[in-house]
Amino acid sequence: MDLTQNGAVITGTWSERTNPSGYYQGSVYHGAIQLLLDPTGHRMRGQWVRYGRDFDLNTGPWTLELVSSDMSRTAAQDKRSRPRMTRPNAPTATDA
Repeated sequence: MDLTQNGAVITGTWSERTNPSGYYQGSVYHGAIQLLLDPTGHRMRGQWVRYGRDFDLNTGPWTLELVSSDMSRTAAQDKRSRPRMTRPNAPTATDA
């Protein structure tokens, strides 16, 4: 993701490379995203968009939530996985 903030509005682009051995066989998807930052600064909600195979538009909701604000070395080592992202009706499976 490459995001830019203007007040509570977050705009940017996203890309995803799926698992080479998964259903989508290593396909790469990319598109645009726009989110609104909630007043607490702990959640962003918005929409993603991308072109489909037949040049139709695919869209869906996307939510990013703060899991922890702990920036210590121990916390970083404990959280070696990707940030938690919720993307119902995503353009690809969660086999990335």
